[in-house]
Amino acid sequence: MKESGNGRYSKWLVPVVIALNVLFSVTLMFFMKNGMAEPTTLIDRWFDFTTVELVAMAGITAGKMGKEVLAGFIEALKNKYTNKKE
Repeated sequence: MKESGNGRYSKWLVPVVIALNVLFSVTLMFFMKNGMAEPTTLIDRWFDFTTVELVAMAGITAGKMGKEVLAGFIEALKNKYTNKKE
């Protein structure tokens, strides 16, 4: 099976998400300066959405690293947090 894209999706997604976050923030600051109330729920949902997109992309990238590397990382975390000195 041929690998599709070689990371082209992630190479343009990260700058687009950052640019959209900046645009969203500047737009909100403009409207709030002109008397609009702070839309806290909208802000929360916007940054939740963009964070999930970036974390999902990181998970896909991590999946491509190989099962052995990821399994070793998880095992190291388990050892770190389960081997407590009594």
